Amino acid sequence: PSDVAAMGCTDSTLDLDKEGRALLAQLHLDASIHGEGKSHMLDPLWRHPDTGAVFWVGSERAARNLDVLRKHKIQRIVNCTADMPNFHEATDQASGSIKYLRFDVASHWCKVKTPGAAEAFVEPLLAFVVESLAQGHSVMAHCLAGAHRAGATGVICLMHLAHFDSAEALAAAQRCRPIIRMIGRFPALLRHLDVAWSARRQGEMAQKANLRTTERVRRAVATSGGA
Repeated sequence: PSDVAAMGCTDSTLDLDKEGRALLAQLHLDASIHGEGKSHMLDPLWRHPDTGAVFWVGSERAARNLDVLRKHKIQRIVNCTADMPNFHEATDQASGSIKYLRFDVASHWCKVKTPGAAEAFVEPLLAFVVESLAQGHSVMAHCLAGAHRAGATGVICLMHLAHFDSAEALAAAQRCRPIIRMIGRFPALLRHLDVAWSARRQGEMAQKANLRTTERVRRAVATSGGA
């Protein structure tokens, strides 16, 4: 188990592996038939407009399958679980072709109590994803089913990459990957991010408005002085 799990930083009211298996069963799927019906092994959520690198959300089966990762040119993986192995970390360590970030998104419940804490919690995730995509490396976030933990991670990334609020990001993510569901305390994390990023956007807009006003005043003064 991870250090976080050992310290009890997990939501004891929710077994996310169990929820993932239950959802797959509800959709008449299991690990051996991922990719049929409503749930694929992995689905794209966003493409970088300059590099063409793609952000994917997928399942454990996709994360295990090196051929699938290579087919979709996925060189960066976000492991959204506390204890699932980084399956190809040792295999590709020498070549460095696959790099991992472990982002135990479910641990947010004991770490995030405020919008500011939510922003700090997701900062390592966003730094990894943004830098990877900008460098032309496609990224996949995964958990067991690619529905809850990876789904929440995908929504967070869409909020940042596409400048969506949480409702817009969730709707877009579910259009791309219908199996995505927000359960447990994930909606609370998204609400905190809505508040944090809305305040930041408003501040940036106010700053831009002030700069435009200052520039108009400068030009008016310059014109008046020239006359």
